[in-house]
Amino acid sequence: MASDPLEAYRQDIEKERLFDPAFYASHSPDVVNAGIDLLEHFFRYGHAEGRWPTADFDPNFYRAEHLGGDLRINPVVHYLLEGKDAGLPTTTPISQVQDGTAIPFSIGQEAESADDFAAFCKATGVFDGDFYLSENRDLACCTTDPLQHFMEYGWKEGRDPSRIFSLEWYRNAHLGGDRGVNPLWHYYTQGIYSGYAPMHGARNPSDIRCLRKLAQTARFVYPDSPEVTIAVINLNGEFHLQDLMASLAELDYPSYRVMVIDNGSTDGSVKWMHENAPFAEIVELDENIGFADAANLALDLAPTQLVAVLNNDMSVDKAWLRELVDAMKSSPERAAVTSKILFFKPFLTLSVQGDRPFGLSVPHVLKNHDYKKFFVDHGRVMGDRITSAEDHTITIKIPCELGKTIEIAPEIDGPDKPRLLIRANGVAMHTAEGATSILLDPAMFEHAGRWVVNNAGSHEKSEDVIADRGFGEYDVGQYDTDEDVRYLCGGSFLINRTALKGLPLFIGDLFAYYEDTELSVRLRRDGYNIGYAPKSVVYHKHASTSEEKSVFFQRRVERNYSAYFARRRGLATTSKQIARKKSQLNHLANYFASSPDSTDRERALSEAYPEVMAQLDDMMEAFTSGREFHGSHRTLRMGIYNSYWATAGGGELHALNVAFYLSRFGVVDLISDADFDLDQLVARFRLPRERFRKILLYPLSPEDTAAYDVFVNSTYASNLASKAKHSFFIVSFPHQGAPEAMLDSYTFLPNSQFTHHWCIEMWGSRESKLLYPMVRRVIDEPTLADKKKVVLNVGRFFPDGHSKMQHEIVATFRELTSRQPDLADWKLICVGGVDRSRKDCLEYFDLVAELAEGANVELWPNASFDDLTDAYRDAALYWHATGFGKDATRNPDELEHFGISTVEAMSAGCIPVVLDAAGQTEIVHDQRFGSRFRNRTEWIDESMRWMNLFERDPEQFAMAMNFASKAAERYQAESTEHRMGVIFSEVAKADAELKRHRGSTEFTTQGFWRSRILYR
Repeated sequence: MASDPLEAYRQDIEKERLFDPAFYASHSPDVVNAGIDLLEHFFRYGHAEGRWPTADFDPNFYRAEHLGGDLRINPVVHYLLEGKDAGLPTTTPISQVQDGTAIPFSIGQEAESADDFAAFCKATGVFDGDFYLSENRDLACCTTDPLQHFMEYGWKEGRDPSRIFSLEWYRNAHLGGDRGVNPLWHYYTQGIYSGYAPMHGARNPSDIRCLRKLAQTARFVYPDSPEVTIAVINLNGEFHLQDLMASLAELDYPSYRVMVIDNGSTDGSVKWMHENAPFAEIVELDENIGFADAANLALDLAPTQLVAVLNNDMSVDKAWLRELVDAMKSSPERAAVTSKILFFKPFLTLSVQGDRPFGLSVPHVLKNHDYKKFFVDHGRVMGDRITSAEDHTITIKIPCELGKTIEIAPEIDGPDKPRLLIRANGVAMHTAEGATSILLDPAMFEHAGRWVVNNAGSHEKSEDVIADRGFGEYDVGQYDTDEDVRYLCGGSFLINRTALKGLPLFIGDLFAYYEDTELSVRLRRDGYNIGYAPKSVVYHKHASTSEEKSVFFQRRVERNYSAYFARRRGLATTSKQIARKKSQLNHLANYFASSPDSTDRERALSEAYPEVMAQLDDMMEAFTSGREFHGSHRTLRMGIYNSYWATAGGGELHALNVAFYLSRFGVVDLISDADFDLDQLVARFRLPRERFRKILLYPLSPEDTAAYDVFVNSTYASNLASKAKHSFFIVSFPHQGAPEAMLDSYTFLPNSQFTHHWCIEMWGSRESKLLYPMVRRVIDEPTLADKKKVVLNVGRFFPDGHSKMQHEIVATFRELTSRQPDLADWKLICVGGVDRSRKDCLEYFDLVAELAEGANVELWPNASFDDLTDAYRDAALYWHATGFGKDATRNPDELEHFGISTVEAMSAGCIPVVLDAAGQTEIVHDQRFGSRFRNRTEWIDESMRWMNLFERDPEQFAMAMNFASKAAERYQAESTEHRMGVIFSEVAKADAELKRHRGSTEFTTQGFWRSRILYR
C-alpha cells in the first residue's frame, strides 16, 4: 500500500473528507511556500512526518494503534481500505481523554511522556501555576504540584487553570456540557487541532503566540472611574495655556489631576499658572530636557496607574478624558488609547480659478488671520507659494475666522491681470480682475466652517513611513469607529503605566519627534494593542512649540527616524540604513555649504548635519549596548504588593509604614489584584496621599516585578517570585508549600522573633532581617486623669484563622463581673472592622453581639480613627486573646504573630493583659506594666488585680502606665526607622547613585534633575 498512487484514491479521500487543504495549509506553512499540491505532499511525505490531514485524523495515533508503527503504510489509505469498515478510531478516543490515560502528544510530534503536556501548558499559558494558587488560596498549604492537583481534582471542582482558559465556557462550547471530560486535556489532545478556542473572545486559538498574548495582556483591572494624571509638557507656552487650562477645568470626568512639567520656560508660563490654574501641580525645571524626557519625568511623578499625555497647544472636549478611559476599559489588551485630534479652528475650502496660470502667497492670503494654518488640495506647493494646477485652479483649506478678510493677490508673469472666480465650499462667491478681498461675514459664513482632522491614530503610509491617519481631511464621520490602530499620536493619549514593564515612556534622547512611534512599536511587540477613541476629541494648534520645517525640526526628524527604524527593523538592518543616511547628510551638508543658491535655512542645516551624523553613531552605540533608556528615570521604581489593602488591618499598616519609609526615594506603587480605595486607606492611617500610587494587576506575575528597582511582597501565602533588583518579603507568618523560586528571590522581613522562628522551621535558613512593625504613638502624654473603668479590645471581627476571639473576650468579661460584682461598673469596648461583603464576618459579629446582650459591653464596628483614639485614651486595660484555646505547636499560624494594637494601647497608657504565647510574649515582657495568661482563670485573676490597683492605688497604676508607654517606644518611629535604614541601605545607595548628575553630549543622557513640585 505504500506505493499506491495518489490519483487512485483522490476522489474517495475527498468524498470521505479525509483531507482538509485549509487545515493542512494552516499547520504546514512550509509546504504552502514550497508550491507543491498539498494532498500530494501529504501522500509523499506528510503522513510519515506525523502531519495531520484533518483536525480529526491523527496519523501518529492511527499508525501506533492499528499499523504497528509501520511508517511505510499511509494511514489514510489504510483507513479507506480497511479501517473505515472495521470502525477503527482515527484519533484519541474521548473515553481515554476522560480518565487521562491517553498518551499525550505535542503538536506534530508523538509524545514520549506527560512532560510534553506540561511543556505545552507552559508554552501556551493555558495552565498557569501562579494563577492557580493565587485564585485558590485554600491550596496555599498544598504540597502537590499545581498542575498535578488540577489534573487530579481541580478540573472536577471547576477551578480554572489559567487566565486564558475557561473550563465552563469550553465545556459548553465544545463538549456539549459534558462534565465527565477534562476540558484542558481535551483541548490538548483534540481541541487545538480542531481550531477550538480556549475561552470566549480568543482569536486564532491554534496559534500559540495568540495564547501567550492573551496570557500576557488580558489582566488589567480597572475600578469604575480610575484616577488619571493629565501630564502637560510646556515650553514657553503661556499664550496656549489659557485655552488648555480652561478646557481641562470643564472636564466631565470625576477623578483626575493635572500635572504640568515646565521645561525651563522664560515667558512667564509658571507665574501665569500659579495665578490662573490653581488646580494644576507644577514641576519646574531649570532647563529644557525635551518633550520625551519631560513626559518620562511626569510618568515617574504621576501618582496614578493611568496617565494621559497632552501637548500644551491644545484644547480638549468636555468628554475627552472620559472617552479615553472608557475606550481603555473596553478592551483588556489595550495598553494605550489615542484621541481624535482636530485642528484648532474650523476650516472652509477656498477655490480660486483664473483664466491663465497664476500663483498665490499663502501668508498674504492669511495676513489678517490669527490662525495661519492651511492645506493645499489642488495646486503646486513651493514653500509658502502655491502655483495653479493645469486647470488654472488653486484650492486650499483655510481657517474660517468670522469677521476676518481674505486677501487674494494673484502673482502672474506679465502685465495683464487674471480674471478670477472665487468659490467657498464649492459655492461661487465672487469674480474679480486681479487682486481682491473677501470678508468672512458672520451672517453668511456662520455655518461654513468644518473641522479638519490632524490625527485619527497613525498608520503606515508606506513601508516604514508613518503618517497621521486622516491628515488634512474634513471630519465627516469617516474616523468615528472605536478600533485598534498601529501607532498612537504623542499629542494626546492615555497609557497604563504597567504595560511599560518598568521602562520609561519614551527614549528620552529622542527629545521630540518619533518618540511616540517608537513607543507604539514597543507596545505592540510586547503583545498589547493601541486603541483609538473617536469621541475623545482635542483641538490642536499644531507645530506651535517647534516651528514645522525649522532647522530644529529637521535635525530631530533626520536623527529620530533612524531610532524608529532600529526598533522596527532591528540593529543589523539599521546599521546599513544609518550608513546610507550619513552619506546622504554628508552630501547635503557639503552641497548646501558650497552652493551660492542655498537659502539661509539650508546653510544652517549644512552646519547642523555633521552634528546629526555624530549623534547617529552615538545612537547606534547606545542601541547596541542596550542603554537607549539609560538616564530617563529620575527616581527609583518601587512597589509593594498586597492582596488585602481593602481590609486596612494591622498587616496592611505594617506594609504601609514600609512604603512610607521608601517614599523618601520616590512615589511608591501600592499593588493589588483586587480594587481598593487608596484615599480611604491612607486617610485611615493618616499618611500623605501624594507619596503613593494605586496599581491594579490581575494576576501579578514575576515579569511584572522585574519592572521595579525595589519590590516588596506583603501578601500572606503568596508564592510570587520576584525579579526586581531589590526584593523583600514582609512575613506575617510563613506558609506551607512555598516554591524554591519564591524562597530564593527575596530577603525576608519577619515581623517578630516568633515569626522568624517559624520561617526557619518551615522554609529553612534564608536571608532574613527582623523588622518589627512601626507602631504609632496614639497619645503623646497619657495621664491617669483620662483613664476610665474601661477594658478595650481592638481587632477585626472574623471567625477563621487568627481570629481576634471577641466571643471569648465577651464571655470572659461576663464571667469576671459575675465573680466580682463590685467591678460591674467596668465596661468592655470591642472596636474592629467588619467586612460587610463576607457573610461569615457578619454572622460572627452577630454572634458576639448576641453574647454581649445584657452585659456592660459595647461593640464599635468600623469605628473612625478619632473614635478609636478616644477609646485608647479612655481605656485603663487592654485585652488581647488571639489564639486562645488553640495549640501553639500544631496551629502556630492562628496565634498573634506580633500585635500592633497591643503596642498602640501601651503607648496610650493602657495596661495589657494578653495571651502568653507567640508574638505577645515579646511585647509584654515585664510584669511592671502588664500580664500574660495561659487559661481563663489566669486571665480573670490578672485582670482583677489590675482593676483593683486602678481603683485602690492610683499612684502605682500610674507608674505602670508610664512603664507601658516607655516599653512601646521600642516599636515606634525613631527606632523602627533606624532599623529600616539598615535593612534598606542598599536601596538608599541605589538612590544616591541614581541622582548623581551625569555629564553628556546632547544625544546621550541629559542627567537627572531635582524638580521643584508645587502641590496645591
